[in-house]
Amino acid sequence: MQFSTKLSIPDKVRSACVAVGVFESRRLSEAATALDRAAHGQLREFLRTGDMNGKTGTTRLLYRVRGITAERVMLVGLGQESDFGEKQYRESVRAALNAIWNTGARDACLHLADLKVPERDPAWKARQIVLAATEVAYRFDRMKSKKAEAQPLTHVALGIASKRDASALELGIREGLAIGGGMELETIRDLNALATGGVMPDLTILLDLDPAEGIRRISDRTLDAFEKMDLDFHRRVREGYLEIARADKNRVVVLDADRAPDALHADVVRAVDDLLARRGGLHGA
Repeated sequence: MQFSTKLSIPDKVRSACVAVGVFESRRLSEAATALDRAAHGQLREFLRTGDMNGKTGTTRLLYRVRGITAERVMLVGLGQESDFGEKQYRESVRAALNAIWNTGARDACLHLADLKVPERDPAWKARQIVLAATEVAYRFDRMKSKKAEAQPLTHVALGIASKRDASALELGIREGLAIGGGMELETIRDLNALATGGVMPDLTILLDLDPAEGIRRISDRTLDAFEKMDLDFHRRVREGYLEIARADKNRVVVLDADRAPDALHADVVRAVDDLLARRGGLHGA
């Protein structure tokens, strides 16, 4: 799947589908307002029917809306505007992409990256869109049968009203694509929080090893359910943890685990010593 930014006016987008957000109480996002203006109030008229309540993750698809260039308009529920945050943004993006995929549209333009998410920059929003698209594509690929399938979504454009955020959005797209081969970061972080009771260590040492070599090393014993997962799964997990390490370099130290135990042990001790030195403490063993 390909991703790009698209400097465009929502009603002029040439696409199989253009997606815009709607808050509860029929409050339109800026992009949705622009579409409604071009459509001479058709979106607000539709919302007054009560068929779309704007709750988080709900979607409604409109075809051939007068005044709109795109073939379809996807209305995406954002929930209460006062409560709109990271969780609501991710749910809305995922719901939009899932619904668009089901239409069989080959391409789509999402005017969701311009939504305001507290304490989150454009790169983060672009990254969430790419990760959600990757997740939806992966799930549909796993569910394929011999029956005729809808044509897959091959291109997602992030619609923007100005060039101001273009560079940050493109950075987010690149980051999302890099992570896309790995497990979603939020999933890994949730698993970490569950395992540690929410405790965040001052130092995490990540012993990095190619999954194929890791599986080879434990092949002489009975594997548990997690260890029996295929290599693709383990590679996704590995990439996810490496991305966490890249995002938190001051706390996470990555060490090559494909070395002699003594050499690896020396590097572990050195990493601990460095932390203790910064804290004015004692040296490790």
